[in-house]
Amino acid sequence: MAASRYLEHSPARVLQQLLLDLGLGGDPEDDPVPAWPVFVSREPSSPDECLTVYDTEERRHGRTMADGAKVVHYGVQVRVRSRTYEAGRAKADAVQATLEKGVYQTNVSIEGHAYTVGNVSGAALRTLGKDVPGSKRDLFVVNGLVALAEIA
Repeated sequence: MAASRYLEHSPARVLQQLLLDLGLGGDPEDDPVPAWPVFVSREPSSPDECLTVYDTEERRHGRTMADGAKVVHYGVQVRVRSRTYEAGRAKADAVQATLEKGVYQTNVSIEGHAYTVGNVSGAALRTLGKDVPGSKRDLFVVNGLVALAEIA
């Protein structure tokens, strides 16, 4: 997907909103904090079960011939943390399947800005093992590349 200018929000923030819109997690700003809150770039020590979205390395594919727009796929990572392996694995599987198969030309709105998420490719799930030895929380990540453009 061509991106002709800087995005107003980071790809991680756009993906956070997408996960919220798709019902895969809740808004951490809600009171009380919902099940599986989705954070961006900063994972608090609680609650035990949460999702955190990070920006990772993007892939630049050059420019389009028609208008010279840059073609970029933005790297993202969704980290899943859970009290139990079973719950964490189930949530990570749901995130991976939804991102890989359920996102196509999906519109997302954030603070008056609109984006189209063309797709998420290469959504690969990895098991990281346990969090800090004392917590015994299980960790998983889903890494992928997002085709993303801000709608003018």
